[in-house]
Amino acid sequence: MNALDEHPQRSAEAKPLCGKEEFAAILRDLVTRDAPRVFAIVEEYRVREDAWIAAWGIDLGDHAEVLCVEGGFRLSTETPETALRLFSLAEDVTPHLVWLPDQADPAQADTGQAGTDPAAGPTADRVRTGVNAAGGTSGSR
Repeated sequence: MNALDEHPQRSAEAKPLCGKEEFAAILRDLVTRDAPRVFAIVEEYRVREDAWIAAWGIDLGDHAEVLCVEGGFRLSTETPETALRLFSLAEDVTPHLVWLPDQADPAQADTGQAGTDPAAGPTADRVRTGVNAAGGTSGSR
């Protein structure tokens, strides 16, 4: 069964439900309501010494898809939090789940082990660009 099987059969006399503009608005509302939430898994080195984006993911509601930025590693998990646990294996590295703005559930803005959002505050530009506190660029691990 595919998506077309779930819709009533169209007759040759079927007419549009509404005008083009109204239908476009309906489609925008549908996409806005059902859009997946985008997140990053950010790894913090030691205690706020450096940070880098290790992976990007999308929360599709019934599961999450995660892609490592270095390529070659992709996974499907039940939740973004499940994926986060897989990034907590390295010594001196604390993973953080960081939601894109306007997509975060306020109760879960950051579910990393440290309890704070490493991309928030005055050092956000350094963290996002991979520049460490000493001014050098951070390398991949």
